Amino acid sequence: MTEPEARYIQLVDKVNNSRTRDEHYQWHERLCGFLEGVTACGGNAGHLIAYGDDVQRGRGVNRDMCGGVWLDWEPQTDIDTTEGGA
Repeated sequence: MTEPEARYIQLVDKVNNSRTRDEHYQWHERLCGFLEGVTACGGNAGHLIAYGDDVQRGRGVNRDMCGGVWLDWEPQTDIDTTEGGA
């Protein structure tokens, strides 16, 4: 596994294991930024996207995904941070 592949999988795992919608959105934005950076540096982002799917399948994951990111992701919990709850 190359360094970009390892970093990509780390980010994919952060996206997939997010607990809230806000956290999911933030990690997904970082993942997209990483792919843009790879492309800007002359790397092959398409390879990383295919690699993400391969890694997930190798882990036994059988769900709809794109680049290893689960398309059916749902929050584990939506944490209410307002005072006293809402």
